[in-house]
Amino acid sequence: MDAECTEKDHILRERVSLETARAARRQAEYGSDKYWELLRNVLEKSAALSKQAWNLRERLLNLHGYHGGYQHDYIQRDSALVYHKERLAARIQIVCMRQLMYRVRQKEMPPPLKPHIGPNQQRCFIQRVIDTKGKPKCPLPSFVRDVRVAYGKAVVMRRSTSWCWCIIRDRQVPPTDLRAVEIFPHSLGQQWMTYIFGPEARGKLYTVANGLLLPPNLAEQFNQYQVTLVPTNHRWNDHSDPWTWKLLIVNRKGLWNKPMDCGMCYGELHNRSIPFHDTVRPNGKFLFFHYLCAMLLQARRDKEDGARLDEAGLEDAWMDEGRVHTGPYIRDTVLGGFVEQFNESGVSQTFRTKVMAHSRPTDETEVGEEGEEAVADIDPQAEMAEDSEAEEEAAERLDEMIEMIWEEEP
Repeated sequence: MDAECTEKDHILRERVSLETARAARRQAEYGSDKYWELLRNVLEKSAALSKQAWNLRERLLNLHGYHGGYQHDYIQRDSALVYHKERLAARIQIVCMRQLMYRVRQKEMPPPLKPHIGPNQQRCFIQRVIDTKGKPKCPLPSFVRDVRVAYGKAVVMRRSTSWCWCIIRDRQVPPTDLRAVEIFPHSLGQQWMTYIFGPEARGKLYTVANGLLLPPNLAEQFNQYQVTLVPTNHRWNDHSDPWTWKLLIVNRKGLWNKPMDCGMCYGELHNRSIPFHDTVRPNGKFLFFHYLCAMLLQARRDKEDGARLDEAGLEDAWMDEGRVHTGPYIRDTVLGGFVEQFNESGVSQTFRTKVMAHSRPTDETEVGEEGEEAVADIDPQAEMAEDSEAEEEAAERLDEMIEMIWEEEP
């Protein structure tokens, strides 16, 4: 027991030192080497201490006589540990990438968000969006909590949330068995979202309208644009027929027979209905944009294989005014870039015409404001606030682990 007590004391001392490091990070100049070093130190130490606290708890359980009554609780908390290790690892990767890119972002302007962009700018613009599929993602804790409440029917309790409803398993699961995913990538920022979707998209980047709650494997494939959601052709009825979507396995060759973490293969999920029974639903415009990115990547793969794109998913329901979203979807210059690249990949004229039917004419009166805002690719205050939220989440998870150690004291 002496060794366990010594380890407890060490964990508590290190926990106090974390607060000192957090305070120093807040005082450091944003973008300085010291800032990045302190931020990484807080996240890495939080991860290491959480693991140490978990391992100590396991030893204490064995020491005091582990029995089957703890099994359910143990499995659930083990799932939570894996989930938070995953988030911390992604967050550390993101911080390292931001440090590497910081000086570049200071010197280079982002792709200009002008009223009318030419073919080369369209290509760069779309590629920057698609390139987000290869980057680590770690949505803000506040976004994760809101998505769990909206789509998982979770109840927030102190620092955690209750069980969540899984739309794939059709039952309740621990919240850490699901992943909150971004439909339009958070890393691109609010300015890009507003430019693409129009003024009504302002302030929507971190809302549940831009999120989904999915099992881990499915969430990863959604982030990779290999799986997407499209509307069903069910007739809209405010009283009895909820607004329904269905899963579309876009990369069938790569995923069809691949097993998921919920016991099914991806092929079994193709065209499976995903109902949203309440008034809170993902934004149809954002899902249409995700669908276009997924189909463009698949068209490129098919062209390399000498095949033609399976144009499934461009349902008439997209066209039904008011069904998916009221009004046009995406800026015409952006959609024009997609259509041009679909053409290069041998996609049919019918498909391209349907895509362009969702264009939003560029409004010269709104572009000036957007163009001025879009010049800044760095928002220090917003990024520091995000870092503080990430640190707070890591500290809360560590405190939960420490509390578990005390629960095992005789």
